[in-house]
Amino acid sequence: MQFRDILTSVFDDSSDMVTVIDSEYRYQYFNSKYTDFCQVNLNQTPLQSQPHLRQLQDLLEPTLKTVQETKSKVSRHVTIRELDYEVSAFTVSDTEDKTTGLVYILKCSHNQVNVNKFLTSLVHDLKNPVSAIIGLAQILEHQNSMSNQTAESARIIGRSAKRLISIIDDVMLINKYTYHVQAITYEEVNFQKLVDEIVEMDSQTIHQKNLTLNINIETLPIKTSKTHMRHILINLINNAVKYSNNNGTIGITIRSTPERFTLIVSDTGIGISNKNLSNLFQPFTRFANNIIGTGLGLYLTKMLIEQLSGRVTVQSTLDVGSVFTCELPL
Repeated sequence: MQFRDILTSVFDDSSDMVTVIDSEYRYQYFNSKYTDFCQVNLNQTPLQSQPHLRQLQDLLEPTLKTVQETKSKVSRHVTIRELDYEVSAFTVSDTEDKTTGLVYILKCSHNQVNVNKFLTSLVHDLKNPVSAIIGLAQILEHQNSMSNQTAESARIIGRSAKRLISIIDDVMLINKYTYHVQAITYEEVNFQKLVDEIVEMDSQTIHQKNLTLNINIETLPIKTSKTHMRHILINLINNAVKYSNNNGTIGITIRSTPERFTLIVSDTGIGISNKNLSNLFQPFTRFANNIIGTGLGLYLTKMLIEQLSGRVTVQSTLDVGSVFTCELPL
């Protein structure tokens, strides 16, 4: 059995990221979890016999150098994309005890594993009873025998429960994209169709506020993550609708070149003050206290854009409006 075949049979089903590099820092083996990790967190794919990915080399070099010097196993913690990982590394030697390479194993820290399990259990335990509350509130609201005051109370209960469901859904998404390493699937995305679907979801509020939509899509279908882009567009368009004043205007512009994809969502809404701009992409941050929302949408948006190796910026003037710009490499 070949060297790589042996390693594959042992490590390919491991939940940890396992890698073997030679003395010149070239890949000799990595398991599928390592490949997924690099694609999701670094937007790069490791290749057999090719140099160790530069971003990981820079992060792990102190650890790998210590292993080479001491020829003993070393375990340390490293931070990658604001998450804590434990890296364990040791040398590989030939029959003459000459070091021929290094093995290192990356895995989520114990605390993060516990947080992940806690969040997964929590959101599932919360969702069922809250869904039941929404259903019962709707039944009460439409009972003919109920007074207007009781019906209004039922509506308030229903709205509050729906807000809680929205928070639970956002926490589930953040938990999924933060703690579960998954390879990003790139496929052709028809942005005209995707934007039309999302606008239809907000059509009732758009009509009630008498908002004007200016949609300008100047791109053919391009290959990117449809799942990521759907969440990004939902959050940005929903925010523009939510924070727009009556009779306002929302702009949605999508364009691309062979090198870059650009998404711009603008509104003529309440705007954001300078003091709030610096914390805008932090979790549980909202523009205004009188607007219903989880404060997680922009945090999730930034996370997803960065997973695609892009960036998001915002320009805003209080009482004038906001412009969110997302740029992704192609």
